[in-house]
Amino acid sequence: MALLERIEAPSWVLADEIRRAGHAGVLFPSIQANGVNLVVYSDALGANDVLRVYKPGNSLPRNQRSWAPD
Repeated sequence: MALLERIEAPSWVLADEIRRAGHAGVLFPSIQANGVNLVVYSDALGANDVLRVYKPGNSLPRNQRSWAPD
């Protein structure tokens, strides 16, 4: 819709505001129960920024094969 009707998507507006505020990403609730999503604007990261993975209960895939359905 955004491209066809030349309307800026609300998520793009939010992303612009987040970046303008000096943030390199945003954490927000997922539609999955107790889930969260993280968006990182990698081009906004500085040389001293660090990302660490936190995966309680080993809930994230360990390798590409882990993404395959059971």
